[in-house]
Amino acid sequence: MVGEPFAGREVLLKYADEAFGAASQRVSYDSVVSERGTLSFPNAEVVIVDGCHYLYTRQIGGYDVLDEFLAEVVERDALFVTAWNFYAWEYLRQIRDVEHTFPRKVEIPTLDSTAITELLTNHFGPDLPAFVQTGADGRVKSIGFDRATVSLGSRSVGLPVPELNMEYITSRSNSGEVGDVEAVVFQKLTYLSDGNPGVAGRLWERSVRDGEIAPASVEEVAGTLDVDDDEAFLLELVLAKGSVAVETLQDIVVNVPVQRSLGTLANQGVVEIDEGTVRLVPERLHTTVEHLRGRQLIW
Repeated sequence: MVGEPFAGREVLLKYADEAFGAASQRVSYDSVVSERGTLSFPNAEVVIVDGCHYLYTRQIGGYDVLDEFLAEVVERDALFVTAWNFYAWEYLRQIRDVEHTFPRKVEIPTLDSTAITELLTNHFGPDLPAFVQTGADGRVKSIGFDRATVSLGSRSVGLPVPELNMEYITSRSNSGEVGDVEAVVFQKLTYLSDGNPGVAGRLWERSVRDGEIAPASVEEVAGTLDVDDDEAFLLELVLAKGSVAVETLQDIVVNVPVQRSLGTLANQGVVEIDEGTVRLVPERLHTTVEHLRGRQLIW
């Protein structure tokens, strides 16, 4: 089972656990396992293993535990149901051929607007905010203006150029009736989260203001990243885990001022640091992915 951070692996694992019933037992990892010989799996017909992306680190000797795990899976007469961070899985496909050990991959799909609506109303309900056409931020502007430089002979001048606001297209109600506002809000949340339930949830929390939510308040968390190579590599490591201890990062990335680099990432809003653990910021997930993909740091 492979999914993006915040995509809801826990829900599917719970379903698998219930489906197999007494035949299954579960093992979960939420931090890096670095010592060989410490893995222990129950003697069950079905072994469900969550957090397999914590069984390796990108350093010399950092794949020993993963290799031990893969050997255990091959040798054991049991069905292993495993869950992986999508970006860790893609990396390990390149260097450890993990798909040969787990040939049947179930990829967690993105959710459509109907599913996002049901998920958010169940999670944040029953007392939901009021859905209003306008909020403190007013209506979404349909047209914005940028500036373009035009050459006029020997000199250049800047002219305002109208630009259609894509936020307007995604938030506009077909009928304009107040009753449509709720559907518009959930459509925007689905679009901006790319159907990722965890990201949609964080966008929802950001968008509720004074007990109200309006299409104009559902906004993409904008901003490009300005990071150097060391900071980008640290960000990739965090992406592949979802959360990771600062101490682990210091062990992996030597001769790099990890604390200072993480401070830069935190200031740009892509990670949160709490009690020695670095976590991705859900609403900045896709900015992170696009930036690292542009630098060819992820596949």
